[in-house]
Amino acid sequence: LFTMGLFGVKPWTQSLVYGTALISLLGPKEPRLELTRKVDGEDRPVLPLSISLTVVLAVNVIIQLLACVKLFYPIFAQSDKLGTALAVIASILPSTLQGAGGAIEGYFAESSFKQWQHLGAFIILLAGFLLLGNAFKQMVLVGSTPDVMLPSFLNMLDSL
Repeated sequence: LFTMGLFGVKPWTQSLVYGTALISLLGPKEPRLELTRKVDGEDRPVLPLSISLTVVLAVNVIIQLLACVKLFYPIFAQSDKLGTALAVIASILPSTLQGAGGAIEGYFAESSFKQWQHLGAFIILLAGFLLLGNAFKQMVLVGSTPDVMLPSFLNMLDSL
């Protein structure tokens, strides 16, 4: 819905939302990813998701990162201290940290049950949410409609 809110109600955003919901709720549960991790000498499964759900989640992550650039890049690009590359990185860092916290939780902490790994994943996830809050704060302080050109790859998504 975040993507639809930024890019508008268009056929491709509707397909993304409804496709994600259908595959998440009704999609095939098999075959699953067969990722394992050796913990205490034995192989333990990690991220036991169906392949179809993994593909849908990967597409959603990519589109969400593009949506974050569309929303936050103009705000960060107005800073005299940040160049274009750093403005893009600052735009995607909150979502990247949220995803990294979840990935660390799913891959390391859930397979080993070590509480320090749970804490580390939580701290990374929390850092992502704090940076997201800061990005919204910056948007309020700077203004929501700055006159900064978006990177050209986002103009393509607006035209779809």
